[in-house]
Amino acid sequence: MRISVQPALAYTYAREMRQAWGPLAGRNNPLATMAALGLRFAGGSDTHPCAPLAGASIAVTRRAWDGSSLGGHEALTPREALAMFTREAGHYTGSGALGTLVPGAPADLAIWARSPLDLAPQEWPGLRPDLVAVAGRAVWAPDEHL
Repeated sequence: MRISVQPALAYTYAREMRQAWGPLAGRNNPLATMAALGLRFAGGSDTHPCAPLAGASIAVTRRAWDGSSLGGHEALTPREALAMFTREAGHYTGSGALGTLVPGAPADLAIWARSPLDLAPQEWPGLRPDLVAVAGRAVWAPDEHL
């Protein structure tokens, strides 16, 4: 079974979800429950913010755009949230090595000056990588034309 979740949808549409579902809105994206059940799920987004670190931050903080709670009881740990957009995304696509740093894995990676795990999840959306490589070739670096 392959499951994809969209934390940014709740972030963006929290008000509408509360209007439609009332108290049940806090049970959207039951990430902690799914993790406790041993389910594997990838993170993605069909809305803004669509950056992976923004989605991972939302999965940890469970906060909407207006600062309100999206059901903190369903929060993931920072490691679980980052894995949702890396290793678990590879599993979702059927490529077990994608999203991992192991011999033989695709050489798609982002290099950060500081590990997101060393920062508060609320800071993650503002992070920008120092280098992005796809298939082992640098494709993006700040202020550089590659």
